[in-house]
Amino acid sequence: MKISFQQLIGPGTTQPLTESFSNALGVASSIGELNGLRLVSSGDTILCKQFHQACPQSRKACDYSRAVLNSHLSQGRPYALSKCRNGLNDAVTPIKVRGEHVANFYIGQFLYAPPDIPYFKHQARKYGFDETAYLKALEKVPVIEAEQIIRILHIVASITGILGELGLKHLEKMEASEKEIKLLQSLLPICSSCKKIKDDSGCWQQIEDYFHDRSGASFTHSICPDCCARLYGNETWYDEIEKLAPYDEE
Repeated sequence: MKISFQQLIGPGTTQPLTESFSNALGVASSIGELNGLRLVSSGDTILCKQFHQACPQSRKACDYSRAVLNSHLSQGRPYALSKCRNGLNDAVTPIKVRGEHVANFYIGQFLYAPPDIPYFKHQARKYGFDETAYLKALEKVPVIEAEQIIRILHIVASITGILGELGLKHLEKMEASEKEIKLLQSLLPICSSCKKIKDDSGCWQQIEDYFHDRSGASFTHSICPDCCARLYGNETWYDEIEKLAPYDEE
């Protein structure tokens, strides 16, 4: 399937979904294409938004960790969990349309236990962050037990299933529209009077010539009973023939 998830389901549908999810469960969520393009996101932590994503060095660690996380899905797993190189945790669930993996639903970042303050102090110094502001932002990162994360991922699996079904409906509509366009493009302009056909160059050809040029088909000519009656019905000889035997088309 060459169509991107964004073409199937736009942010007008997915943004309210991630916002409701994050508000209800207290964890950041986002949807992204397989090429890494983030389509929508909600509830991003200050620690990631204003520190990790804002610093080129720490951002590289984020990008690497996201790539590792995504690689786990290539093994056909229903979801994947990974610890970011910046000390936080993420999870991802695939979105599939017609059985094909087309996008990802992410949750995170979060911690499984209260943060290791010495570790994050060292990280603040490593990246040159303001330590006080960095640790204050760290306090806002949700702490969620592993068992609860698994339960949340089951909810995410239901959501991605619904998104997959919705994406399939949109895909089928697009395919139907494409077929209709191809059908319209294949319609032949034909004169309603003389029955000549207009070719691609704009010239009008006899219908026999048109099909002969394109398929090599040759035509024989006869006359149908309706046309025979219309053309010769007033002729005496026609009436005589009709009385002798039924019209038989050779």
